[in-house]
Amino acid sequence: MADNQVDMFSKQWEKVYSSLVHTTSDTIAINPLLDMEWKFGVSSASSQLNTVGNVFLQIKLEVDQGNGKTKTVCFVVLRSSCALLIRSLSAR
Repeated sequence: MADNQVDMFSKQWEKVYSSLVHTTSDTIAINPLLDMEWKFGVSSASSQLNTVGNVFLQIKLEVDQGNGKTKTVCFVVLRSSCALLIRSLSAR
């Protein structure tokens, strides 16, 4: 991925980050959001040649399950889905 594409993605992410946090906390009304971590990355090695260089976003959510219990939910958003995510959050 070219440097200008990474810069563009980073700028778009900065624009929609707060909307994502707001949307996520609205979505998880039953289990309130306690913490959120995210990592932006590019795969550098894989046993499958076509996956090298793929952009991804790792998201880790910690939610309150009540009675002092928490649950950690982790998922990965791939490049194709990142564009959809950014568009949907920008529309808010």
